[in-house]
Amino acid sequence: MVEVLDLLCFVWGSIFFILSVKSISYGRLNAYYIFTLVFFFFHFPSLIIDHLFSDQIVVFYESPNLFNALIDSDVAIIYDISICFIIFILYYNSLKDKNVIFLDIIKKIQYFQLGKITNMIFIFCMLLPALSILIAPDSSIYGIWAYPYRYSMSVEDDLFHETVMFTALNVSFFCMIFYALQNKKSDLLICLNILIITWLSFKRTFIVFSAIVLIFIEYLKDNFFLKAKQSIVKSIFLVLVCVYYFIYYTINTGKGTDVPFYYLYTLYYSRHYSLKVAIYDQLNGMSMLTYRGESFLFDLFFYIPRSIWNDKPSFFTQYFTNYCKDKDPESFSLVFYYVNIWSEFVANFHLFGIFIAFLFIKIIINISEKSNNKCAYVLAILFLTFYFFWGIQPQTMIIIALWFVMLFVGLIRRRINNI
Repeated sequence: MVEVLDLLCFVWGSIFFILSVKSISYGRLNAYYIFTLVFFFFHFPSLIIDHLFSDQIVVFYESPNLFNALIDSDVAIIYDISICFIIFILYYNSLKDKNVIFLDIIKKIQYFQLGKITNMIFIFCMLLPALSILIAPDSSIYGIWAYPYRYSMSVEDDLFHETVMFTALNVSFFCMIFYALQNKKSDLLICLNILIITWLSFKRTFIVFSAIVLIFIEYLKDNFFLKAKQSIVKSIFLVLVCVYYFIYYTINTGKGTDVPFYYLYTLYYSRHYSLKVAIYDQLNGMSMLTYRGESFLFDLFFYIPRSIWNDKPSFFTQYFTNYCKDKDPESFSLVFYYVNIWSEFVANFHLFGIFIAFLFIKIIINISEKSNNKCAYVLAILFLTFYFFWGIQPQTMIIIALWFVMLFVGLIRRRINNI
């Protein structure tokens, strides 16, 4: 029964995926089309892959609750119904949301010319990771490719990388996105920046994420419908570079060679497991969190230091990871599983969390649209998209902070104009 239901759900989701792609091909692109595509990518392919690689699910035996969630038939049925409902509502809202067309906003950002000084500031910010090497405790580690996977890092080096370098990498990435939208002839500088960030981040997935963003920007800023051939060639080139880098990285570091495909796919390219675990928790006594809404207290008061609030809750991903491994919720872990907006809301508010998550998305988008602040709208889409596949992380909190700043700036401007 579950196999048939999974297949029907995959067909259902594919219909809305195709309809969304078709709408985008006609030049219409709003926030909900993006959410529909992202949700499909992270939740629906697993319906097929789970059955093709069902013998590999045992790789999660060290995470008992995660393993149980993946094989529980009741969880599978509720999950299927949930994702079918979610993708339908996302697509339905994409048809209703006619107030703002994302392509028009991108064009306005493009035609907003930066001054030479502002342009130089963006370039400087893009180079922050490289400049951060100068103040690193041991700068030599950044001269060795994929250092942490080939040698051990000291506590001091690791702390610097996770704080200073991490911040510099995120600032550089966001500046690169804006710079790519602003400058039509900046391919060489953008590629150089991706190379620097990929090298200094020690990550293999960063280049893939960057390529996806740049392909998306390429389709927007170069008017893909008029320059389809050129955009397709660039996209194919970026994909080939990513494939080559992944192969080279795997061969030379050995990372990922000792684990099955299903393990890598589930943890890196899918979020079906996070929603299934949240559902499993609700069906089995709710022990992931101490009380409902606990992780949202952390999200809401993210910028309050723990030195002031000793009992401050933690990231939802910490509670989630500890629950998967059947550990105490407050246990510290060096490695965390990825979560997303749906798993966090369900874990906090049972299945009603799905409706509350929709309400949250709707409020963020509606406020951004009514503000008439184009930057706020773009930041809202960026925040929610990251929330769809990362959950609440420092990056997402930086974006939402910038969103509030843009709303405040827009409010001040309206007040001044009304005087």
